Amino acid sequence: MLTIIGFLTFLDEQVEHRKANIDYLGSILFSIAIVALLVVLTETGGGPGVLVPLIAVMVIAAALFVLQERRALEPIISVALWGKRVVATSNIATIFAGMVFIGVTTVLPLYVQGVMGWSTVIAGFTLTALVIGCPLAIMAAARLFRRFGIRRTLHYGSLLLPLGAAILALVRPESSPIIPGIGAFLMGAGMGIISLTTVALVQDSVEWKERGSATASIMFARSLGNTLGATVLGAVLNAGIAILATGTLAAAIHDVLDQPTGLANLAQNAPARALFDSALHWTFYAVVALAVLTAICVFLVPIHQGFDRMAATKRDVDEALSPLGEAEPGE
Repeated sequence: MLTIIGFLTFLDEQVEHRKANIDYLGSILFSIAIVALLVVLTETGGGPGVLVPLIAVMVIAAALFVLQERRALEPIISVALWGKRVVATSNIATIFAGMVFIGVTTVLPLYVQGVMGWSTVIAGFTLTALVIGCPLAIMAAARLFRRFGIRRTLHYGSLLLPLGAAILALVRPESSPIIPGIGAFLMGAGMGIISLTTVALVQDSVEWKERGSATASIMFARSLGNTLGATVLGAVLNAGIAILATGTLAAAIHDVLDQPTGLANLAQNAPARALFDSALHWTFYAVVALAVLTAICVFLVPIHQGFDRMAATKRDVDEALSPLGEAEPGE
């Protein structure tokens, strides 16, 4: 309530009213392409008769979407904006980071509770480390920028993502929950630095009137990454169970997971627990691969010397980061 009162009292905006041109056709084509992609990723056992038509629909819809965005007056995705190297690499890195984020938040609690045998409270604490690492990195970013420069902070910070993912991949059923907590914390810190800095770089690379679209592209890339990550890593987990288990054991695992207390019961079933351990490690390895791709894209983001020198004074850093307080991964 106090926030609303503050906005109504102190916010003074000069709003230019005009008729907007909504890109309905672009929205429809994009939805068709994404839905087809998600179905392809989830229907891996569907066979050529199912997958080939879906892939064809996805490719055709994607191609038509690009053509539509090139000629639309107010496109959903500005092809010219994404044509800038700093925007393209930042957005691609954000997509991969979004996939990593949703992967960790989905898979880690399953492993801690179902394989390691800990309670839901302990599983929640491991995720809390991820949530804590992100804002701490954001709060420390200004000081890191001034001391090491934006380029080195971003590059070294992005390496925390694959480092934390590698720690998760090394976790075993008998490991302490502190170990996955450390991995999650490092990944959260890496995500915080990447999220904060890429938004600042994208905003700095465009004219003032394009900053809204540029920032929206980052938010869109993050949401797209979350959607794709949940589907891709879910498909990896299902593939692991299907390949590693016999039909009876795979069905038993799915039955256990469908129950409200399934994860707790799974930890008491040695064969099912061992299978679930192996299948979840497939997803951990996939998270490691996505984290490495994120770091590679981050290293490809161009940072001009003028922007890197902004880290020289506190005022410049604060001005660069002032619009980013609400930007956190996974939102």
